[in-house]
Amino acid sequence: MTPQSQVSERQAAVNLVYDVMRVERGIDACMAVEMPQRVYDATVSFAFNVGVRAACASTFARYIRLQHWYAACSELRRWVYVNGVKNRGLENRRAAETAYCLRGAP
Repeated sequence: MTPQSQVSERQAAVNLVYDVMRVERGIDACMAVEMPQRVYDATVSFAFNVGVRAACASTFARYIRLQHWYAACSELRRWVYVNGVKNRGLENRRAAETAYCLRGAP
């Protein structure tokens, strides 16, 4: 892949599905508990954004493994910094992920 490379819409969709499946496998390995669907979806979104390694090493993951859904969902709000600076785009993304996650937390 180079900056001049062109990717078809179909190939982009295939790549996205592959990347999401890779993230799901990573989550399944380090957070091996049955999650409510919305919590799982928020977990995939979070791990896709920050990377599986960071997600798996986080307090968020610890709460997931303990099945403390509310605490886990609430942890997402902390992940809003880029190089130590609060990022408005990440604040918006985490607010949406948190709200979605909490709607699934029993």
